[in-house]
Amino acid sequence: MSSPPNIDATALLGLGFSAIGLFLSLFFLLRRKFKDDGYFWGYLIIFLIALELGFKTMVHSRLFLQFPFFFAPGRFYNLLLYPTFLMFILSISQKRPLSNKWKWMLMAPLLGYALYQFGKLFFMSSETKLTILHSFYQDNRPGPFNYWSNLGTLLKTVIVPLLFLVPIAYYFLGFLRNSKSRPDKTLTLLLSTSILAYSLFTLTSNSIYRWLFGTTQISMIEWPVDIVFLSFMAALFCMVILLVNTGSSFFSTG
Repeated sequence: MSSPPNIDATALLGLGFSAIGLFLSLFFLLRRKFKDDGYFWGYLIIFLIALELGFKTMVHSRLFLQFPFFFAPGRFYNLLLYPTFLMFILSISQKRPLSNKWKWMLMAPLLGYALYQFGKLFFMSSETKLTILHSFYQDNRPGPFNYWSNLGTLLKTVIVPLLFLVPIAYYFLGFLRNSKSRPDKTLTLLLSTSILAYSLFTLTSNSIYRWLFGTTQISMIEWPVDIVFLSFMAALFCMVILLVNTGSSFFSTG
């Protein structure tokens, strides 16, 4: 018999912002019929952050024990965020160095990995998923997992993000230099803050978790920390997209 869910304030926060992010992103994606009009990648950023937030909230609240079908070990949302950040920056850049064909070719390796992981939703039995979850909740670890001690997790949490952060910084700084209007400056400040905050948090989260655990001795403290941070990120990106759709624009209308 599965244990009851843990619906605390952190879980409510995560569920709320995950639902808002999924609703807004899908609303705008469907309204634009998934056309790449530049903002397509912005809506996709919100969608992926909302998925990541929802996953972490379901783990923290133990809701996956009630709905094991939706659990897929080896999630894909976080890895797809970095190329999506880059595609968004390229879309708002006046240079626009890549055609849509090359953008999707650049996305292809991580998109293929994402589809492979997504397939686990359907091809892994609920019994196997419950076994993985129950083993995880036994929590026999001496503190948070050290992501840098394993080549696979090091690749996904440090190396892949850094590969995308270099071109992101290059094209984003170029966009800032070319942007003249005040609405653009305001929105780019919000955007740069969001991307920078997410990137720095991802690269330093391993140390943050271990320091917090050493200070508080709270088991699995990384999950509520992630939920609060991702809720802030989802709110920030939703605010940017709402500003865009109420008159402010990254693109020149002249």
